[in-house]
Amino acid sequence: MNAALGFDLTEYLDQVPEPIRPRIETPGAAPPVIARDDEPERVFVAGGGETDREGPRLPTAALPWLGAVVVAVAVVGAVPAVKWYRRRRRLARLRRGDITAAWEDIVARLEDLGDPPDPAATPLEAARAHGEELVPLAALYSQTIYGGVATDDRRRLAATVAYRRTLAAIAERYPAGRRLAAWYRVRWPRLSRSRLPRRRPPRPS
Repeated sequence: MNAALGFDLTEYLDQVPEPIRPRIETPGAAPPVIARDDEPERVFVAGGGETDREGPRLPTAALPWLGAVVVAVAVVGAVPAVKWYRRRRRLARLRRGDITAAWEDIVARLEDLGDPPDPAATPLEAARAHGEELVPLAALYSQTIYGGVATDDRRRLAATVAYRRTLAAIAERYPAGRRLAAWYRVRWPRLSRSRLPRRRPPRPS
């Protein structure tokens, strides 16, 4: 006990908290560990233990199905691309003076629409069966194939006009939905319809 104060000073000194000292980094010491945002979050589950929380995963069993869907989409998209390429080639032949390319393109379009010409009929017979709008182009085609008529600029222009009128008649006759489905219609390889009707028309007696 302190005689001057009248009480024991050591009892109060024991109750004074220690001062907060600033943290001094030691050179060469390892830096403090900081939590990373990309680490999976630990989640406690019922029954004890913990698990990592991650995003949804695709089941392994679904991978083959996903691959099949991707392949199917690629095949379906390739069908109209191939048809577009073939039509461009036929039109390029027509611009160079090949009248047969115009008739071949019309026959291919009718096949895609599910309304192909009769393979046993001549081009003129097939044209009349589908509509009189096809007759001028079929006549020019028949003259070129059977008559041996040379193609000049006048005949090429006539074939181009007849081809465009035939396209307009097809667009008017068949609905838009059917024409759209024709782009995706798969035609199995076979002899071209434009080459089948090679039976010569009967000659007048």
